[in-house]
Amino acid sequence: MTDDEHAFIRAAQAEPDEDTLRLAYADWLDEQGEGAHAAFARLQVCRSRAGMFDPGRSRWLGQERAALQKHQRRWNGRAHRLLCRLGFTGTVGTRRGGLRGWDYHRGMIAALTVEAGALAADGAAVLALGPVAHLRLATWPTHQLPPLPVGVKVVSVAGSVARDRSFDLRPFAPVAGVPVLDLRRAGPRLRPDVVFPLVRAGALSPVVLCRATRGQPWPGPGHDVVGPCGDAHIVDPDGKWGALRLPFADLTGELLTPLPYQGASR
Repeated sequence: MTDDEHAFIRAAQAEPDEDTLRLAYADWLDEQGEGAHAAFARLQVCRSRAGMFDPGRSRWLGQERAALQKHQRRWNGRAHRLLCRLGFTGTVGTRRGGLRGWDYHRGMIAALTVEAGALAADGAAVLALGPVAHLRLATWPTHQLPPLPVGVKVVSVAGSVARDRSFDLRPFAPVAGVPVLDLRRAGPRLRPDVVFPLVRAGALSPVVLCRATRGQPWPGPGHDVVGPCGDAHIVDPDGKWGALRLPFADLTGELLTPLPYQGASR
């Protein structure tokens, strides 16, 4: 990854929702002989602009998958070289590494899977890979997370906390400015009387996704939904989920739907 490419990344980090930067980046990639990556960036921008229910979405997703299958290894190599330049070496690994993987959105690396300790220790290097919008923690944080860029829209816990430990939500204090915190994959179900007051007080994200807790009513506004992780509850005291639902699906590929027998809200 060259200094010029890194400059495009920094510009996109400063203005994460600006598509003009992504298209200028695609033009630059063409000039560098990276026509496949340029076409991929334009395709992802087009698909993101079109929205979740556009009839062409399935076709565009198929084209994206084909491009990734053919070129992703080479594109990832450029990211590895940037990590080496930043001194973050020897820790990339899909199972045990501090940095466990990334995905592309609108042409740039925008979703990272990282071990919580590595994020706390080397957050600047990890987050330099792209305009990160979806941060997936591979482990439950035991220490407070570092401040996150303003472009981060979703933080999710991809790894489970040990079942013999109680949930300590204090490390998530820096996530309070992130629109969505997704804790559905974080092992045992969370107690509603613990989660809801923290969300309402602004100590957590304004929208928190949790595994549904059977037999324990939630103490305030929210939504029951069905998704790949099974039944879940969305803590949403300020009614923000309606505006965040489709951007969440665009970033994660997961469109959550209300439970048919429960209704959309309480």
